[in-house]
Amino acid sequence: MPLQNAWGAIFQKRGLDFYLCGHDHDLQHIEFNNHPTSFVVSGAGGARARETRERKNGAFARAVYGFTHVELRADRFIVRHVDANGATLHAFTKSAAGKVTAGA
Repeated sequence: MPLQNAWGAIFQKRGLDFYLCGHDHDLQHIEFNNHPTSFVVSGAGGARARETRERKNGAFARAVYGFTHVELRADRFIVRHVDANGATLHAFTKSAAGKVTAGA
């Protein structure tokens, strides 16, 4: 992954919790072993959805229209990928200590 190669060491050194981006015309959630950063792509708006490839380690990628909802609480983040009909497709929580748990 080019982003991981270019910025991964900086994100890890700084303990970055999240990297949020769009424009990929899909919804994604990617985690890397022993890395503090959760990578979240929310680019499933008006343009044609781009095909995605299957992810490993419980990560998520889906070429559908939708959006990402992020809820911030004192003790955790809750992230949900929601399709155009309002159905939650994927969700995870991330504790203040950095533990990621599927579902929300």
